[in-house]
Amino acid sequence: MLSDATRGRTRRTTDATNKQQQKPVGRGLSEEDDEQQTQPPDDQDDEAPADEEFEAPADEKFDGFAWTESHSQMLKDAEKEESRQRDTFGDKTPEEELAWMMNVIGLRDPLEDKIPTCKQSIDEYISRLQHSPEAFVAHFIHEESSESKIYKTFGYDQTSLGNHVFSIIMTMDRQIHRALIEGNFMHKHFSDPAFKKAVEKIEARSWQVVDQPRIYGNFFANSETGDSPTVQDLHDLAIDAQTRYLSDAKFANKVDNLMKPAIDMESSVRGVRKFLGRLSRDSCDLPMFDRVANLGTLCRAILRRCEEIPRDQWDKPIPGGLSEFGYSAKAILRMVSHAIQTGSNYLMNLFEALSKVRFGEKYMFFRKTIYHIPALELVPIAEIYCTRIGQGYIKNGGGFSHAWAGVSTNSKGDFDESQWEQFWEYSRRHSTVQESVEDYRKGMQGFVDRNSQAARRLDQQVALEEKRLHDEQAKTAALMEEARSAYEDSLEAMRVRDADAEEADAM
Repeated sequence: MLSDATRGRTRRTTDATNKQQQKPVGRGLSEEDDEQQTQPPDDQDDEAPADEEFEAPADEKFDGFAWTESHSQMLKDAEKEESRQRDTFGDKTPEEELAWMMNVIGLRDPLEDKIPTCKQSIDEYISRLQHSPEAFVAHFIHEESSESKIYKTFGYDQTSLGNHVFSIIMTMDRQIHRALIEGNFMHKHFSDPAFKKAVEKIEARSWQVVDQPRIYGNFFANSETGDSPTVQDLHDLAIDAQTRYLSDAKFANKVDNLMKPAIDMESSVRGVRKFLGRLSRDSCDLPMFDRVANLGTLCRAILRRCEEIPRDQWDKPIPGGLSEFGYSAKAILRMVSHAIQTGSNYLMNLFEALSKVRFGEKYMFFRKTIYHIPALELVPIAEIYCTRIGQGYIKNGGGFSHAWAGVSTNSKGDFDESQWEQFWEYSRRHSTVQESVEDYRKGMQGFVDRNSQAARRLDQQVALEEKRLHDEQAKTAALMEEARSAYEDSLEAMRVRDADAEEADAM
């Protein structure tokens, strides 16, 4: 929501010769570097000299941000959205505004309770992986196709999608792949030197070759041990997010002012929330209604995760933790933008701020590159795959992704064929492709062996059944023959009696 001070503010534009599209410094680290900016607004101040540049108000300046004409257009768009919301909900008092937000966050999908929790989903994937690679991939395809409409969006069928997933598995470090599935990435990073070395190898390549499509992860964990938050701590954060942050203006103001830009108390009292409301300098992808609703979905799912764990274990790290996965052609820079909360995920940023207010430096987000994408056709599937097996969606309380993965990957087209060949060659030479292939072959051989044994058992069962049927048929035939003979004997006896009777009558 906009403060009263922002409404009616005079906006000036630069000379017409300087109206080419520019990217503001504050958005230079956005997820899609080729994002087009809007044209400058037409409502120029006639009294302003044509060559005078716009000067942002003092309260709208902060480190790392430069106000540009495109932000003026964003301000206009935000004002239009606020007008639309007023038309829909009417002008509210602060009390009514807070009550409205609490009502919105209380809206729930009746199917939520049927969605597997983070731990349940992890257990499903682990059990299938132990059975066979095919069972594991088949489960992923089933989950993804039933929820994200991946076939319609990307034009895949089950065969092509399965092939892409197997390619990702074979070109991803096996230790990292396993950690994503088990949900203990940062715990292993702290406790397993071999795992840490594997991650550092990927990160070193990310610094050496900045421009390459990659998948990165943001992992919320204990700052000293890498463990997931305890069940109790995560429960408290969810309560803070869905209740205190919305209803307590003083608490919300403290959370919102941990990082610039600052939010005044008057705005907080009116219901403005930095991570949920529409501020003048923000280019929000969702209106406040949807943001609050998404927060409610995440918090309810987290509370479900907590409730499935016995109370005497609430002081232990929760299985799976919280994470967020993304794609970028410049992963290092993208992770920096997340760290300074520029063009980042508002739910992730909110939980980071809430954690600092409640727990200080006990927890933090660790940001790691986890996968070099070696082929163009794997780009969207790589983000989809990591988000799914890493439990990165809000619906099961395992992550902060509220939109489907794999959609914002336009920058993959910035690389030519020769570059993709280099990326593939690097993966072939430096990753565990061959080891993964051997593991896959062993897994498939085990799958074949199990099927062969099952087939032999089935053959034996069929042979026994055939023998039983043959014996039954022989027994039935013998009984039928015996009955036929008895019937014929009885007919013969009747003929003899009839003949004797006729002979007696004739005499």
